Amino acid sequence: MKIFIITIALSLSLFGSDLLKIHKKLVPMTLLQVKTIAKKSDKTIKIIIIANKNEYLKAQELQEIFPKKIKSFSLQTEIVEESNIETIKSMSFDAIYSFALKKVNYQFIKNISVDKKYVTFSNSYKGLKEGLLLYIEKKKRIKIYINAKTMKLIKVPFNSRFLSIIEVVYE
Repeated sequence: MKIFIITIALSLSLFGSDLLKIHKKLVPMTLLQVKTIAKKSDKTIKIIIIANKNEYLKAQELQEIFPKKIKSFSLQTEIVEESNIETIKSMSFDAIYSFALKKVNYQFIKNISVDKKYVTFSNSYKGLKEGLLLYIEKKKRIKIYINAKTMKLIKVPFNSRFLSIIEVVYE
């Protein structure tokens, strides 16, 4: 029984790590599909990663594997623990990437993104349903989902070619 549990735990950790490797490539490339980010003059993209205590190590792993450069842009990341989420109000950034959070914190992020027109990514489908903009999933193939209601509120100017490959979720 103990070996079975260890095997399952290792399988899940490998899957999680595999998903992080996919996000490592697709999150920065997705940000370059936003016209306002692609035309930035300072050529720096800053992503805030928000994680709870249980997923803080995964957040650090993601931060370490994110590339430092993407095309002609430099990429900066900063991790904020969920308990300190209020601090992002005063921060300057281009996008938010969140791991699993409490429902009230998803709403907090959504409100900030609507006010400031920030792109938000969720590491879970629940985050997408709670109002974050994008979720990237890997099952048999990779799919990018976008929350239609949030997209309408934020009005992020995505490249039309990018919009043709995503799947819209109406929830």
